[in-house]
Amino acid sequence: MMKAASVFRYQRLYADMEGFIRERIGKYLDDSFDQFDHFTKALICLNSAEVYRKVGAVYEFSHRLSLFSSFHSSQISLIFPL
Repeated sequence: MMKAASVFRYQRLYADMEGFIRERIGKYLDDSFDQFDHFTKALICLNSAEVYRKVGAVYEFSHRLSLFSSFHSSQISLIFPL
């Protein structure tokens, strides 16, 4: 899957690359997807970050990752209130 995202990068189709990563690869990071362990999901995040870094979009990826983690932590706080 990451090779397909890299093909978009090589062809300079950055919007298509981002959509592909978000819709096709991002679904594997969901907590309900339990075929991959946390280590594999971390590798997917690392590879996605590398693709974004190569196109110079580090800020955008970091922003999306922070939104994802803040959403995830808000869901945890609903389950385990402090």
